[in-house]
Amino acid sequence: VLCPYAEMSALRAALAGALVQLIALSLQGCGGGSESLPLEVCPSFHFGKDLGFVHETRSGQSPRIRCPADMVYAGPLLECGWVGRDCVAFTQADVDPQFCIDRYDLTLHGHGLTSWPAGQVPRLVTPQGVPRNSSSGHAHKSGSWSKKKRRLGEQVLPQVVSHDQLACAAEPYFDLDFRSAQVSNNNLFGLGPDKEGPQTLEFVGVSTAHGSTVDLEINAETGDGSTPDIVDPSWNGKSSATGRIAINGSHPVSLQFRFKDHSTGAPKVLEKVFLTLYDISQSDHGGLEVNASGISEYFLSNHSMVEVHRTATASFSFREASQEHQRHHGGAKALDIEEASAKEMWLDSLNRSAVLVYRGVSSFGLSILASSSSGRGFEFAGFSQLASKPLGRRVSGQDDMDDGGHATAADGAEAKFEGSSVRGVRQAVPFSATSVFVCAVAITVFGFLVAVVPWFCLWRSPSTARAPAKPSYQAFYNQPDLE
Repeated sequence: VLCPYAEMSALRAALAGALVQLIALSLQGCGGGSESLPLEVCPSFHFGKDLGFVHETRSGQSPRIRCPADMVYAGPLLECGWVGRDCVAFTQADVDPQFCIDRYDLTLHGHGLTSWPAGQVPRLVTPQGVPRNSSSGHAHKSGSWSKKKRRLGEQVLPQVVSHDQLACAAEPYFDLDFRSAQVSNNNLFGLGPDKEGPQTLEFVGVSTAHGSTVDLEINAETGDGSTPDIVDPSWNGKSSATGRIAINGSHPVSLQFRFKDHSTGAPKVLEKVFLTLYDISQSDHGGLEVNASGISEYFLSNHSMVEVHRTATASFSFREASQEHQRHHGGAKALDIEEASAKEMWLDSLNRSAVLVYRGVSSFGLSILASSSSGRGFEFAGFSQLASKPLGRRVSGQDDMDDGGHATAADGAEAKFEGSSVRGVRQAVPFSATSVFVCAVAITVFGFLVAVVPWFCLWRSPSTARAPAKPSYQAFYNQPDLE
């Protein structure tokens, strides 16, 4: 039979052990250097079949959430906040504040607690290895969360946001709809056919952004200021669904694309816009060399016949691929037009094309040179299926450039997030700063029970180790130039 003092010592020892384990669980995933207390941190985690990643967040702050390329976070606005309180005790009547810790987790923005609600009962954790006090009427399962329902003020605790409430969705973009757009002026280089108008090519209603109609104005000039000899200027304008411009083979032509508000004429910034360059490689009429700057990423087909060179940060040259390049990178074979089906001809066109992506622009420029001395046509459109799987792929990442500065195939369907982490194997974690903190808490609160602490100080319980993630899509954006 235990004397009352021995029984009380055993109980307090069990409470101390349970509290230390609870603190250890709360600390898993917490990093150093935080201005908040170590327990006031919401750990990082993946969601949505590991597509999304929530970074570790300090109390009172909104988390940084990352989604795959071309996707954006589409869940509720969140914050890391105080959401509950856990106490080591058999019953609510046994709760002692010195055996309680506050619980932090992701909740809706502005919903975190600032003080403990009156009448709200904490969640209970029963101590391990000690029988319940004989004054209580029934036994508890040792080492488990109490299943007793909270009847007082249950509704006032903040809702903890579950992983299935978080989602990544396709990133919105503004399409360039040349099928619906109207050509209001066609007079590049003053060659007409609208010779009385300004020397531009203008499309009215090419897109809609933020409730207003967007127009596209294109200006053209040669490097030496000369007027190119265009055989048929009336070809400029549009076909059924593409814009088109006749390019002379003797001079590189600089094209400046400008988006304008239809009502005011003011520049219109589009957060994301695609530009498809059709038939860069074209064996029967000669290829094009297109130099583009300021692009955030680009797409090629899985059997592309387009060769890409990076010329500067976020600047690239697209041209007809050499036979050696096609052999090395798996380019498609030349198509026999006489025998090809409509589908084969469409796929062949995609293999000869590229899609550029611009972000946050009201204008951008292209420099175009035709390899044929007689010149050829340049056709362009907005979003195309080349910018989506399975027909196209994003070419991205520093590792996707070979020694010659050429872009190589890098589908990257399994790529995750740069700087994030993925779950690894479980292993023992040795003596650490976290262990020191937990030991200090236990010694301060339970100084006379120091004997229960050294085991934890020397070896913390198994936790989830982290392994480096695969590289993220960075699409060459702000990459250092190749030597």
